[in-house]
Amino acid sequence: MVWQKEDKYAYEAFLKKHKLILVFFIFLFICLSMRLFYLQIVMGRSYREVSEQQRIHNTYEHAPRGIIYSADNAVLAANEFSYVALFYPSERRWTMPDESIRELNKILGRNIKFTANKNWRYDTFVKLADNITIEEMFKIKEKELILKDISIIKKPRRIYYYPEVASHIIGYISEMRADEIEELLEQGYKIGDYIGRGGIEQSYNKYLHGKDGGWQTEVNAKGYKVKAFKYVPPEIGQAFTQWWI
Repeated sequence: MVWQKEDKYAYEAFLKKHKLILVFFIFLFICLSMRLFYLQIVMGRSYREVSEQQRIHNTYEHAPRGIIYSADNAVLAANEFSYVALFYPSERRWTMPDESIRELNKILGRNIKFTANKNWRYDTFVKLADNITIEEMFKIKEKELILKDISIIKKPRRIYYYPEVASHIIGYISEMRADEIEELLEQGYKIGDYIGRGGIEQSYNKYLHGKDGGWQTEVNAKGYKVKAFKYVPPEIGQAFTQWWI
C-alpha cells in the first residue's frame, strides 16, 4: 500500500540521518581521545619539564610611605627618591663585561668592583651602586646599549622636616629586625621592608605602608632569569593628617 511505502522510506531516511550523526560523534570521540593521548602520554613528560623549569619570580620595588601632614597642611614626613643600580644574573649572562663596569664608574665617578659568581640564582641580585641621582640615572639610560645588563630601580627614603619639634609624635622607620620576621611575614610584609617605630609611623603603619611594585620575571629551574614580562608600579601609602600639631 502507498502509505506503507511512504512510512518505509521515512523510516530509512530517519535511520540514515541518525547513522550520520552517530558516525560524526564517534569520529569526534576518536579525535578527542587521540588529542588527549598526545597531550598526556606523548607530550606529558615535555610539558612537566617545562612546568618544572619555568616559574615566576618577583623583583620588588619598594613603595613610598604615605605623607604625614600637620593640621595647617604643612608636610611633616615625606619621601625623597634615589636610584639603585642592580645586576640580575641570567643563564646566558651571569657576569658583566668590563666595558660596562668602566662606563658605570665613569658616569658615577666611583670605583665599583664587580666579582662574578657562577652559583648565583634567581633570588640573587647584585647591588652595584646606590644613592644614584636622577641626573646620573638619565646618563645611565642614555648608555643603555653598553649598560644593557644593568637595571635601575627607584628607592624611596623617608625624610622628616621638623625632627626637633615633632619626632616623638611622628616616630621613625627602620628595617624589620630578625626577631620580627616571622610575625611580620604572616601579616603580609616582606624581608627588607621598613616598619614604623613609635608615634604615628608605628600606630598607622599599615595605612602609611604602600603596596610594593616591581618586575615579574620568568626563571628556569637553575634559577636564571629568562625574561621580564610585566612591570607593576608601586602604590604610595595613604596620607595622614596630624590634627593636634
